[in-house]
Amino acid sequence: HVFAGGWLFHQALWRAGNLVFPHGPWEASRIAEIGQTYGFDVLVTNPSFALKVGQAGGRFALLLAGGEPFTSVPGFREKVEALLGCTALDAYGTSELGIVAGERLSKDGLWEIPEMAVLEVLDPETLKPVPDGEKGELVVTALSRTLMPMVRFRTGDLAVAERREGLTVLPRGVFGRTDQMVKVKGVKLYPTELAPILGGFGLDPKGFQVVVERKLEGTDKLVLRLKAEKVPAGLLEAITKATGLRVDEVEMVGELEGGLVVDRRF
Repeated sequence: HVFAGGWLFHQALWRAGNLVFPHGPWEASRIAEIGQTYGFDVLVTNPSFALKVGQAGGRFALLLAGGEPFTSVPGFREKVEALLGCTALDAYGTSELGIVAGERLSKDGLWEIPEMAVLEVLDPETLKPVPDGEKGELVVTALSRTLMPMVRFRTGDLAVAERREGLTVLPRGVFGRTDQMVKVKGVKLYPTELAPILGGFGLDPKGFQVVVERKLEGTDKLVLRLKAEKVPAGLLEAITKATGLRVDEVEMVGELEGGLVVDRRF
């Protein structure tokens, strides 16, 4: 494993009978060379660095990824798998909790690890559970800690949950933050949810701003500002599908001023 988050995987991989080499961050070409020389089958790292390893000629049978949005970014997994020649699986964890959810080889969402934690998705305002399929804040109760308890730890991460086989599953992984939620047209919009969507269309995931205004008739107007030369085909449809909101106007700008959300209604 070649990033700090690899230590969250280390002991479990070792207990499963694997030879684990904790390398740490380094040049992608060196990781590719070590993998080829010594025949390592599995790479554990964040997906962005995995891309660099693949571009440097690295080949692994399996990638265990974490540390940043991965399967929630359209086309990201497929690109990594093509470069590394591997099967790529996503996992979710935090430094406070360890790894608490991960994918199976069937790639059908991130499954709660029952011996590690209980996962819930709550409304960040009311702190009540949301129905299956609705967006909310991922909240985790740790079951494996032996010192300070973590009961309904608020991660601040945005997710959707489903119950399958008695376990909580995150079908889209984690795809944003709940910190800057704003209500538009009566719908809760989590602006950071747009970042992986933009990344999937080849745009800068940080190069956007959400502006909410009032139309003359008094209804909400949603404006998306982009640091881009043009709007990729299919982008607005993808945003509507993910958020349930239609973007009323797109502004192409050279620089963004102000915060992620500019609310001019009040």
